[in-house]
Amino acid sequence: MTKPGSRWISRYESVASLAEIRRRSRVQAIPLIGLGADPVEVACERIRQEWRRLFVPTDQACEIMLMVLGLALAHARLAYPNDVAMSARSYEEVLDIEPYVPICLTGLQGSGKSTLLRALGRVLPADDSIVVPCTGDRFPLVAMRAVVVKGLRSTPAVLRAIAGVKYSPQKTEDLANGCARWMYRCGCCLIALDELQFMTQSEQASALVCQVLLASTYLGVPMVFIPNYSLCHRLLGRPPETNQRLLTRPVIVVPDLPDSQDWRDFLAEYQKAVPGLFSFSFVEKANDLWNYCAGIKRNLAELLVKSYATARREGSTTATWEMVERTYHSVEYSVSRRDIEALVSYALTGACPIKNLVCPFQHDREGAYLARLKVVRSRKVADAVNDTALSQPERQALAQIERELSSEPAPVATAKKARTSLRSGPTTAAELSKNAGLILGRNKHN
Repeated sequence: MTKPGSRWISRYESVASLAEIRRRSRVQAIPLIGLGADPVEVACERIRQEWRRLFVPTDQACEIMLMVLGLALAHARLAYPNDVAMSARSYEEVLDIEPYVPICLTGLQGSGKSTLLRALGRVLPADDSIVVPCTGDRFPLVAMRAVVVKGLRSTPAVLRAIAGVKYSPQKTEDLANGCARWMYRCGCCLIALDELQFMTQSEQASALVCQVLLASTYLGVPMVFIPNYSLCHRLLGRPPETNQRLLTRPVIVVPDLPDSQDWRDFLAEYQKAVPGLFSFSFVEKANDLWNYCAGIKRNLAELLVKSYATARREGSTTATWEMVERTYHSVEYSVSRRDIEALVSYALTGACPIKNLVCPFQHDREGAYLARLKVVRSRKVADAVNDTALSQPERQALAQIERELSSEPAPVATAKKARTSLRSGPTTAAELSKNAGLILGRNKHN
């Protein structure tokens, strides 16, 4: 027999497991075809859209979603014990609400916070309705109300967006309580607010965001809000009582490490979407790609898309690894490169000139991430030392051998220049090959 009130509860119970979260949240890549016939910018935008659409559920993402679903389930069990209690409370004029402490889901820009929120929406059941047997009343069933705050400029506007277009009280002074009653009648057990930083008109303006968040907690529903690091720093500068209400449950999204299976699975899915467009395996270049984007997936997408655009403009339909390296050092990628190098500097010195790159909360996973950024720096130093120790002919010979080892064709202009240098210089080809072998640690000619 169906237990009273179970419809409000069972929809969260049915998805509150890691296995179900993985199954429901995953979005597999659909291989793109015909990109070569598209104009360059059209092809690039198709790639961006497909990469934004796909989702590989990592261990970290699944654990965060499971934690959030656990809060929604706990609320459902407390707020909807049975049909009679639910029906009676839904008609109360004023609800006695104890506000929840919201979850502050933050992380580096482009690390996947909004993507995780969209994945959570796929995990939760679709909106429905329910008839309460004791009264015959039909109530809506809404699993989550997710609102993108960008473009909203007042607390009433945000509250109305949370409640939905079906509810719009006439008097502003009744808005908060009216929205709370409507959320209860909808059976909603989770609110999510994203892109709050766009509400602020200046770097110092944070009072409006605080007002919106505090008002939202009085809707009596567990809430997740997604600020970037910069907004978190500003909120921490607010009075202590505000911090206690808003920032005592931070959850930080940290980029996957390059040697993790999650990172490799993600790269494999990325490449499935663009068959034949890159001459190298994303998985085999997992460490190098991570170094060029600091594990930030938005940066990775832009690096690869811009590399493909370079290939198309140079008359090719396939991007090589050399094009990726050039793109990293290009003007187009300079803003992302600046942030990556600032993160590396922060890992080494503990100081960062760009505040929105520094997490305002201490957490366990930051140490492993910063340690991996230090490895990026040490490799760059080693490469620079080796490069400055080489003569020009040695650099050309080394580049030729590395191209042969990577099975990449030599650029025509570079190959001609190298052959001219070998014919006109006093050093023989055998000596150059021997020098390059010593540099690479191979010494093939001994």
